Amino acid sequence: MFSIWFNTFLISALLFPAWAVSSEFNDDDDLATFRPDLRPPIFSVTTHKHDITPGYWFTTPYDNLYGAHGGDRYETCQVGPHIYDNDGNLVWSGACLDKNRPVVDLKVFSKEDGSSFISFLLAADNHQEDKRGVGWILDNTYTLNKTVYWRKEDEPGNFNMHEFNIVDGGKSALVIISEFRSTDISALPRKSGEGLIFNNGFRELDVETGDVKFEWMALDHIPITRSKAPMPVKFGEKNSGSWDYIHMNSVDKNAKGDYLISGRHICAIYKISAKDGHIIWQLGGYGSSFKLDKFDFCFQHDARLRYESEDESIAIVSFLNNAADKTDQTEKHSSALLVKLNMTSMVATLINEWDRPDHGITRKRGNVQFLDESNHTFVCWSENSYVSEYTPDGKMVLEARFNSDRFGTYRTYKFNFTGRPTEPPALKAYTYGSHRDTKTVHYVSWNGATEVASWSFYGKQDHATSSPWTFIGSTNKTGFETRFIADGYMRYVMVEGVAKDGERLGNSTVERTTIPPLLVSSSTHASNHIPIKNSTENSASQPQSMILKLRISSLIHEVRTWLTAFVVACGLCVLILLAGFIYYCCLRRRLHMYQPCEDGYSSVEGQERGEMGSPVGDMKSRESLYESTGLLSGENEDDHHPQGEVKS
Repeated sequence: MFSIWFNTFLISALLFPAWAVSSEFNDDDDLATFRPDLRPPIFSVTTHKHDITPGYWFTTPYDNLYGAHGGDRYETCQVGPHIYDNDGNLVWSGACLDKNRPVVDLKVFSKEDGSSFISFLLAADNHQEDKRGVGWILDNTYTLNKTVYWRKEDEPGNFNMHEFNIVDGGKSALVIISEFRSTDISALPRKSGEGLIFNNGFRELDVETGDVKFEWMALDHIPITRSKAPMPVKFGEKNSGSWDYIHMNSVDKNAKGDYLISGRHICAIYKISAKDGHIIWQLGGYGSSFKLDKFDFCFQHDARLRYESEDESIAIVSFLNNAADKTDQTEKHSSALLVKLNMTSMVATLINEWDRPDHGITRKRGNVQFLDESNHTFVCWSENSYVSEYTPDGKMVLEARFNSDRFGTYRTYKFNFTGRPTEPPALKAYTYGSHRDTKTVHYVSWNGATEVASWSFYGKQDHATSSPWTFIGSTNKTGFETRFIADGYMRYVMVEGVAKDGERLGNSTVERTTIPPLLVSSSTHASNHIPIKNSTENSASQPQSMILKLRISSLIHEVRTWLTAFVVACGLCVLILLAGFIYYCCLRRRLHMYQPCEDGYSSVEGQERGEMGSPVGDMKSRESLYESTGLLSGENEDDHHPQGEVKS
């Protein structure tokens, strides 16, 4: 019985590390596992119709925009700028560009010459040289082209994470700025004196020089009485905290140079004059310039000017009506709105509305985008990077979201983009089977390449540069990582990416094929050259058993090692138990050789049963002793043995 319990304890102890890990960390099936250096979130995609606009999703998964950064600690890349295709396949991960640093507002813009660039804002981070945040601009090779810094070193504040909008063909960047300002609050009910306001504004920065072209601050133009945000407890008193009265979350610019801003906590959208900063009009909130015809909105995001007539009598704006914040809710669900503004009648009319597909609430963040190629509407509902696409008549053609509930995104956009990375394709090859039946599995990916239609594989036995390459086979590109299986074995392999029109886009470095220990022990060494049979088999045509064979043969050596260690440990335990049992038996025999008697100890050897010192005789002696003391009658022992008195 003891050995059973001991073995149970041993097995539990061996399994404890795995149990402890599983209890501390969640299952990571929601993350992709193709390359060890990339662990991006996986999208779950539902297609409702087939006329989906071509393009790529630009999203920025994060777990905490304001959390402490890991510094130099290695972390598998999974947050930061990412690009996915319409099937939810990863196209590019830029998470490793700056050690998993959270970013926002990843999108594409074009310069006057038609060249495309990617822009995004890296969050403020005390572990980085640019502690106040920095804007990055990459070219289509994913190479850093320009950085936009906070230029005024002597003033407090950081880049606000809500906006990094490149305008005027890449010449200017619109950013939101923040400050704390002590302000007269006597206009508020039951308030007097001054209170600390968390004030927002925006700047237009010159991308090349970082110089400020235009600056505007809300407190200079919008009264604090317009805010719908709850004030801090005992606001205005000492150490009561600051009040985020406006919470700006977007800024845009029209063709004439005027600006459009969104004030979430005022539930209003403003048009700002570029000449002197005065408010031209206000849509929504207290003091709205327009009458809202049969609709309302609040806590909105991403206000954009979509159209404006030449005489500015008609304007069309879009925005996400979140209809909720952390504590309040004004509608049953969030929606995207397209609104027409008539400057003559001063009436705002709802043109179209796209409800959140799951009828849920987006309490913060999100954006609305109109796709020029198809006139479709693309909406990001923020949490889990939930996105949906609609036709002009309002029919939903696609919806998708992360499988993971631990990641969100601020905005997600859709753009056409051609990526030609400077880094080469990544290739790994593994051989499995036996010396009579050998197969090689190739895994290839090219982070950021958008033009690859197929892969061509080559191999050779000699690493010498002059050695000719043998064509192994080719297969169509499938997802981020493509798997290709060929008969036979080549010591060195290489892969080349090929475009749809046959253009050769680039090739990987030369990689040596990995041979599992089991195959090596079967005399299939690198010196035993096995010729490759040209094969166009790809992963779609291969049975899953082949993949299982590869995994088993790759892990068999480690399994044998662990099994050997386990058997040795069990053997040692058995030896310890056997030694303990022998010691116990010897000790018991030694104790039975001598038993107590009236005159001391007497050997039990040679005595007959029933004599003094034998088990029976000893039992009888005890019974007579108990009867004489009254213990068998149930009397209290203390009644017959007063303290200090011993009876025989």
